[in-house]
Amino acid sequence: MNACLSCPFCPDRGHFQQAREKAQVPAIVRAFQDQKFTVWRCAGCGSLHSKEEVNLPHYYEGYPFAKHKLDFWSKIAYRKRTRDLVKQGVRHHHKILDYGCGAGVYVQYLRDQGYVHAVGYDPYVESFADPKKLEAEYDAVLAQDVIEHADDPGLMLQEILRCLKPEGLLYLGTPLANRIRLKDHDRYAMSLHQPYHRHIFSKKALLAMTKAHGLRVTGLSQRHCTDTLTPTVNTRFLHEFIRAGGNVVDVGFEPPPEDIWKRHPKLLLFAFLGYFFSHRSELSGYFRKSLAGT
Repeated sequence: MNACLSCPFCPDRGHFQQAREKAQVPAIVRAFQDQKFTVWRCAGCGSLHSKEEVNLPHYYEGYPFAKHKLDFWSKIAYRKRTRDLVKQGVRHHHKILDYGCGAGVYVQYLRDQGYVHAVGYDPYVESFADPKKLEAEYDAVLAQDVIEHADDPGLMLQEILRCLKPEGLLYLGTPLANRIRLKDHDRYAMSLHQPYHRHIFSKKALLAMTKAHGLRVTGLSQRHCTDTLTPTVNTRFLHEFIRAGGNVVDVGFEPPPEDIWKRHPKLLLFAFLGYFFSHRSELSGYFRKSLAGT
């Protein structure tokens, strides 16, 4: 992998030298927080890109999301996520692939809910890294917070679509560059998620790429798929909580400091009303694969 100096979505118009804006953004993980990465915005499509060449396997060692468990809060969020999939036609008998499943927590939830054909794949997690899972065909493929991690998002999308049945459902959940103010990167650290997020799509770029791969849109929402009205189970609260803890994602998997509510009283506001104060910096997209395939 080389440094990213041109936009993969509009290389003729988007080059680092002509970037609309640039920022030095600290890593989102405590072990690497002293490292900063150059994030720049394409002048053509408005997407965001991480410039520096990085060894992602190195950064995934000890990645805090490996500690994710199916707890009370996860179950509430996943219930909402699953309801949205049901509205898009997903049924219990369908074969479902959670592509980039991490620790496999959502796969576990789906199976507990009777989706017995749900499986997970993640090349960075040994227990889910079996490439044979990509040789099967699925009725639905889910990719939540995944495609922005790819050095080549188009190549990843091709790999996903090869294992999706014609007329199958593809769910893509990803940060939305249009809604991220790079000059205020401290507030959007979770969405920028350096250095793991290599390319953050603008809405224009995402829809252009999915259309070019023969996908048609069946639903779009500028919310994270787990954004709910239940207190503390909303993305604005999560982002503010992470920010209050030093803008490292590690704090989301640790007991909260006893004085954090006293030091950051606004957290109570976002805990109960964060759904209504969303930055809308996340996109949930539902697509159907054409009968002709890609």
